[in-house]
Amino acid sequence: MGNDNLLTIDFPATLNFVLYADAIYALTRKEEAGFPGFSVPEIALLPRDLQTDAFKGLWDGFGQATIRANSVACDMENVFDRQIRFRPLWSPGPQIDPIYQRIWEAFYSWWDMTRSVYNMALQAFRDLVTEWRTRHGYMRYIFLTFREIPTYLCSQFDHGLILPFEQLMIGHIPTVTRD
Repeated sequence: MGNDNLLTIDFPATLNFVLYADAIYALTRKEEAGFPGFSVPEIALLPRDLQTDAFKGLWDGFGQATIRANSVACDMENVFDRQIRFRPLWSPGPQIDPIYQRIWEAFYSWWDMTRSVYNMALQAFRDLVTEWRTRHGYMRYIFLTFREIPTYLCSQFDHGLILPFEQLMIGHIPTVTRD
């Protein structure tokens, strides 16, 4: 476990890929429009009940893994093992592999650039984060996402908070409670 006095703020690929995939699902199923701006053939999508379980499993697994390990190292392990970690978010079968590869490449090129931009933009919110950390000294992680978190995914876990960057921009870091 890391130093309890340090606060890690990160824009993790793992959580953001789950949200990116969720957006592709919603766009393909015509439930909402917007980023990432492309849909995939319906055959690439898991049935709704399996989708929720697969997305929650990866989301919760990453949240819990950060408690046991360095969050950046954990995130990079998931990126390195993307065929094992993220492929289950899509229908099985070799005919889906090229679709998944296209999705991953589009996501990763966007995420790699956006991560740098978000890291620079965080400097403007240093005082807000410091004040939040003072009130919640036991919290060690803030993970930023590019969009709102669907209601079926949690936004708080032991020692960490998952927060859409827009909430930070408007000065709204939620109050958290200890269980």
